[in-house]
Parts: sequence; C-alpha cells; structure tokens
Amino acid sequence: MLTPAELAAALRISERTVARMVAEGCPSMLARSRRRFDLAAVTAWMQERAPTCQPEKTPMAAGTPRFASAVNAFTDASRKVHLRVMPSASKPS
Repeated sequence: MLTPAELAAALRISERTVARMVAEGCPSMLARSRRRFDLAAVTAWMQERAPTCQPEKTPMAAGTPRFASAVNAFTDASRKVHLRVMPSASKPS
C-alpha cells in the first residue's frame, strides 16, 4: 500500500493530481485516517478511464500558426540566454 506521495512518484504525477484522482473515484482506502493506494488497482482504474480522458482536438483559431511561431522564437531565445555559461567569479587574493 502506497501513500499519496509514493503513488505520485510511482506514476510520475503531482500529489495534487493524486488528490484530484481521489475526488474522481480513484480506488483507495483509509488506514488510521491516512489514505493508502494499491498501485495495481489504481493503474487498472486509470486504464478503464483512459478512453474518456483523451483530450479533444480543437480547431486552431485564425492566425494561430503565426502567433505560435513568434512564441516559439521567443522561447528559444530565452532558453539560449538561460543556457549561457556564466564565468565563475574569481576569488580575491
């Protein structure tokens, strides 16, 4: 039996997502007022829900590709700035 934090780590999701899953009916049990999860039961529950959890395709709004390319260019430029190697400060002698 896993704690919410252990389940989140095992599924590579956030603990907030685990809380949302519980609210949506994810199988769990209370042991001494603490929630515990069976990984096999949770993964089976997630697979049952998989067809209903697929995001719907939405049509792109007019002008979206041009805006998206501008956003991508800005993001790439920002990454280059963050990836720059900064010289280490020399220690005063």
